[in-house]
Amino acid sequence: MRSFPRGSHKAGANVSINATLRPPERAYLMHWSYAISTGEVEPEDVPPQAGVEIEWVHKKSNGSHDLPASRAAAAAMMHGQDIAHAPSLKSLHIFGKAIDMSITWRVR
Repeated sequence: MRSFPRGSHKAGANVSINATLRPPERAYLMHWSYAISTGEVEPEDVPPQAGVEIEWVHKKSNGSHDLPASRAAAAAMMHGQDIAHAPSLKSLHIFGKAIDMSITWRVR
């Protein structure tokens, strides 16, 4: 894999590696933060994940669910990870078999 970025660089391209191995815990956080913030799922419907201590359901002072706060917190997490598209829970990144990269170049 190293030959591709080197060869691209020699051809005038700029290659930037954005993501490689992604632990399943991170995939869980990415997937569900996106789903909650976009309204695809209710925070209380998110299944738990071993090794991840998170409370998706935010509550008001009276103990009732605060859906806007839950969605806002999920959106903040999503934006903090620069998520633009729905992340998969079964991405090849989890198995170390995927790479995200940006390739840019200027025509001379």
